[in-house]
Amino acid sequence: LSRTDSGAPGPMTEFSYEGTFLVVDDSVQIRRLVKRSLEHLGCEVFMASDGTEAVEIFRSHSKQLKAVILDMMMTRMDGDEALGLMRAIRPDIPVVLMSGYMPEDVRARIEGDDPVFVLKKPFTYEALLSAVRKVLE
Repeated sequence: LSRTDSGAPGPMTEFSYEGTFLVVDDSVQIRRLVKRSLEHLGCEVFMASDGTEAVEIFRSHSKQLKAVILDMMMTRMDGDEALGLMRAIRPDIPVVLMSGYMPEDVRARIEGDDPVFVLKKPFTYEALLSAVRKVLE
C-alpha cells in the first residue's frame, strides 16, 4: 500500500463508508496500513494475523461484518481455507483477497464460483478503495 510522504494514505475521494471490516494478513505493516485506510473511510476494523484467528473473529462477529479483506498466503491457515470456513458460516460475505500472485491464479485456487475481488500486492490506496467499492456494490 503506497502512502504519501507524511505517512497518510493518498488523496481522499468523495467515497466514505460506515461498516465493520475484518482485515487478515500475517504482515503487521499491511494490517495496520489497511486498517488506517478503512478507518479513514469511516469504517471500524477487526484485525487477524492468520486464518485461524480470522475464522474465530468471524464466528463471533459475522452478522456485523460488511466485508473481509483477506491475504491468501499465511501461516497456520491460509486464505483459501479460511475463506471456505467463513463462507460456510455466511455465504454472502463480500471478500477482497490480497495476494502477490496474479489474480487469475488466485481465482483458480478458490473452490466454487464465489464472487470475490482479487487485489494484487503491492497495491495503492486507490486500488484498495476501488476493491472495497466493488465488493460492496
